[in-house]
Amino acid sequence: MDIEHILVFFASPDGKNDWKPVNRDLLPDWLKKPEIVDRMIAGEQVWNTADKVLLYYKVVEIDRPRPAGQHKARIAAMAAAHGVSPGGIILPP
Repeated sequence: MDIEHILVFFASPDGKNDWKPVNRDLLPDWLKKPEIVDRMIAGEQVWNTADKVLLYYKVVEIDRPRPAGQHKARIAAMAAAHGVSPGGIILPP
C-alpha cells in the first residue's frame, strides 16, 4: 500500500483559537513558497504583517493510505486529460 501525503492549511485570527481549514484556491501566494511550507511542516505558525487583516497560518500533514499503483494511474489519467499519451506522445485535440 502506498502512502499519500496531504497538507491541510488552517487559518486563525489570533493564532490560538478558531482554526479553520483554508481552501487551496484561497491560499495567498507568499504562503505557497517552499521555504515557508517547510517551516510550517516543522511546526511553526506564520503570518504576513503586510496583510490588511492579520491571519495566522499553520499546516497539518496527513498520511492517507491508497492502494498500490494508484499514483501511476492518476498521473496517466492527468496526462491523457492534457492531451499526452502514456508514452509521452502529444495527442491532437
